Amino acid sequence: MRSATILRVLRSLISAAVAGIAVLACASWLHPNHAALALTTFLCTAVTACWLTLRAERECAQAGKRAAEAAQLQQAESLKSAVLDALAHEIKGPFATVKVSVSTLLSSHPGDSAQQRELLEIADEELERIDRWINEAIRMSRSEAAELRLNKRRHPIQDVIAGAVEEFGPQLDHRTIEVEVSASIPAASFDAGLIEKVIRQLIDNAIKYSPPGSPIRIWAEFTGAEIVVHVADWGCGIPREEQARIFEPYYRGGARASGAPGTGLGLASAKCIMEAHGGEIWVNSVPGAGSVFHISLPAAAASLLEQYDNLERR
Repeated sequence: MRSATILRVLRSLISAAVAGIAVLACASWLHPNHAALALTTFLCTAVTACWLTLRAERECAQAGKRAAEAAQLQQAESLKSAVLDALAHEIKGPFATVKVSVSTLLSSHPGDSAQQRELLEIADEELERIDRWINEAIRMSRSEAAELRLNKRRHPIQDVIAGAVEEFGPQLDHRTIEVEVSASIPAASFDAGLIEKVIRQLIDNAIKYSPPGSPIRIWAEFTGAEIVVHVADWGCGIPREEQARIFEPYYRGGARASGAPGTGLGLASAKCIMEAHGGEIWVNSVPGAGSVFHISLPAAAASLLEQYDNLERR
């Protein structure tokens, strides 16, 4: 913007210089008083034109800056809302586990002492997780949206997926999660905490909408331009007409009719987080045959170089 302004002013000055030469040439044919008046008028006009050009450019730059700041603030507000929605959604899982543990202990068949101790340890572990997420939600709600920034650092996607799976613990209910991630996938720059939330959301959906005991499969690949993570289940699937709408806030479609718990905010918040990273989230599903959710993360130039180095070592 600054260089464009300088060019415009230079063009104005060049035009003024050419016009000034013409005025001086004509002034030799005029009376001295008339020539001085013409020259003075010309100089005032030239200076005014340059000043108006600079003022217009400055006002245009300020308007552009205000628009950019407004867009950034709106994006920050959307991201803050998405993170709070994700936290609220995550808390529901551990609460359900604690409720089951306490209900079992209060029932007429609480099990032997070892089983009771196991239930208490599960409840204690889940309450610690809830406490951590509540503290995070409080900190987030007290902060201004403009203060919220993606904490982008280079992370191996393998570690983030492992962290997401580990968080579920007893919620898996003897379900197996098959993880296949090649060690050759390069690290990329992203907010590990937020991307882990997105993956947890996809795992939670897979648990919620697939038969008990059925496996969940997670794998990742590097396409050369981005890292893509896939989460597959063998559940009820999603009708084609709903596959685009499930990422809308509060939309639940057939999930509401099936009685599955939820608020319709999980996938919407995941979409907002992925878009803030410059990535995407989408689904492929066949009703009755399961679903595969995908998220993509742009790979930084450094990651590309790292991948090429790995290929050369082979």
